[in-house]
Amino acid sequence: INNATGCEGYGDFTNLIAVLEPGSTAPLTVTSDYGNQRISVWIDFNDDLDFTADERVVDNYEFASGQTAGSVTETFDLVVPAGAALGEHRMRARSSGTGPISDDVCEEILFGETEDYTANIGNLGVNDNVISSSEINGVTAACQMTQSVLRLSVRGEHDGDKPIQLELLTRKLLLWLPVPE
Repeated sequence: INNATGCEGYGDFTNLIAVLEPGSTAPLTVTSDYGNQRISVWIDFNDDLDFTADERVVDNYEFASGQTAGSVTETFDLVVPAGAALGEHRMRARSSGTGPISDDVCEEILFGETEDYTANIGNLGVNDNVISSSEINGVTAACQMTQSVLRLSVRGEHDGDKPIQLELLTRKLLLWLPVPE
């Protein structure tokens, strides 16, 4: 994500997506016109819109310590836990120029910023869902190799809902299509 923002207090940038892998460390680069700030980032791994301490992936990083006004850029680590839930999750970043950021992600910060983004954990596509084998009934599978493309088709029902068909191509394309009835 490359997103230049102003001092609006809160910014909803959930249309911007960071693709992250479980158990990885990603560089996070921040540029600001002010130093002496703290930065915290949470990823709502369980999608309950309640950012908790165990979902904090950057913990009160002290940004541009000892500097006041003037453009400052720093890169630091965003750590995604190995057991992070796959799929899309809300990611909240907060900065504070008045000291450490509390665990309450909704607490007002006098001189600070709150921005929401989307974190896509794993290599699922933006609109894909994780479905475990226990959620699929009446599964049949077939494998076909033509023109250097491996096509794996799985047919079944998801939670007794409409029939689905999954096709996975070697080009990492994942499609969910209705099965012809």
